[in-house]
Amino acid sequence: MNPDNPIELQQGAFRGCNKLSNLEGYFSIQGSEVFRNCSELSFKREEQNNGINEGQTNLMFDTESLYYEFENCYSLTYADFKYIMLQLNDSVTTLEGAFKSCSGISGAVWRDMFINCPNVTTMEETFNGTGLSGIFY
Repeated sequence: MNPDNPIELQQGAFRGCNKLSNLEGYFSIQGSEVFRNCSELSFKREEQNNGINEGQTNLMFDTESLYYEFENCYSLTYADFKYIMLQLNDSVTTLEGAFKSCSGISGAVWRDMFINCPNVTTMEETFNGTGLSGIFY
């Protein structure tokens, strides 16, 4: 697995793979709904200083839209959510339904959580069905 040659995941690549439970490697998200309805999905992450880590999930987002990207991914945790938000970039404009019904995500939103994706303009249903709390609720 090479960070310079990530596996490209096109729109809907794992959509409905409800037994997909763990990803390991380097992935470039190329479209929306890639993990929609992957109810057991979680990411293998450990806090380390070097940023990209072997044997873990490393995501890059090469898409403008995260339209229902992780909807119904019940097993995603708050740590997974924070990791995803920190991987977003200024090309992302749509988060519509991105984390809808991800009931495993509980915690507080933070003030600058959109700092890496300042061009987001669409957020309908983004956090519906999560346990997030804070300024958006």
